[in-house]
Amino acid sequence: MSASIFFSLAFAHFLAVISPGPDFFYVVKTSLQKRLSYALIASFAIGFGVFLHSMFSVYAFRILYQIIPNLYVFIGSLGGMYLLYLGISGLRNKGFTAKSIRDFCGRIGITKKNSEIQFSVLENSIREELNESSPRAFGILKPLKVKIINFDEGERQIEASNGRKLILSNEIFIDEDDFMESPPEKYFRLYPGNTVRLKYACNITCKNVVKNNDGSIDFLECEYDKDSYELTKDKKVKGIIHWLDQKSSVQSVIQNFEGAKKVTYDKAVVEASILNLKKENNCQFERVGYYKINNVNNGSHECYQIVTLKDTSKRKV
Repeated sequence: MSASIFFSLAFAHFLAVISPGPDFFYVVKTSLQKRLSYALIASFAIGFGVFLHSMFSVYAFRILYQIIPNLYVFIGSLGGMYLLYLGISGLRNKGFTAKSIRDFCGRIGITKKNSEIQFSVLENSIREELNESSPRAFGILKPLKVKIINFDEGERQIEASNGRKLILSNEIFIDEDDFMESPPEKYFRLYPGNTVRLKYACNITCKNVVKNNDGSIDFLECEYDKDSYELTKDKKVKGIIHWLDQKSSVQSVIQNFEGAKKVTYDKAVVEASILNLKKENNCQFERVGYYKINNVNNGSHECYQIVTLKDTSKRKV
């Protein structure tokens, strides 16, 4: 063993001794109760013991390496395969499918030089697959109650995409992000006096904002246009928002990943068709993103975001 390796190991173990664990503190404390010299001897003995153990380990590997020349390559390959296993398991737990991972590997290819791959390449692989395979549903992260004050149809069945049925009544939820009291210029979603279209349904116009004592919004009062179910030219509006009926929606906990930060929406509501999906299934919440159904117990749900609908990330892998 060369002198540089020897002193490197000695310095490493010196650092290990001066940054000890709870067992070292216990031994020193017990020794100090008797004498300072005992504590110093115990500290030196522990450090020297760790040093000897490492020396024997290094020499043992050296002997094994002489007997089996390819041992280092074998150990390195095992370590690489284990890291690969951890990476793939993490992607699968997040909702990435085997097909999307193979597609990603095919896109990046093999190179002999170090290179950086945009994170969006990996996201696009799963996004394209889920766009074709995942069922659609409505999911509202931050529900805001809307009362349609002139609705006189009781309950009306609305046909949405993929043949699924929605219920429309006089009380619905929209997303808080689809409403502003004082909107900026060219804001086409809902605000007092503006008309928007409930996706797959009809047009509504905001008439009044009802607030709580603390100034927060309790609910909105709107009127609907009963002649706007069939979208004719004179009924077209620029703003289209998603919605859910208050009675038929299901409460859910939805977790999003905004950059490196995890954001939990524990008061979210989702479409009742989610009840037909099993654990580990994927779905698309329209206008929101692609999600993995993590838990379904007695009607309660947890949904984890797999990827957004559009590429909004500039991260790299």
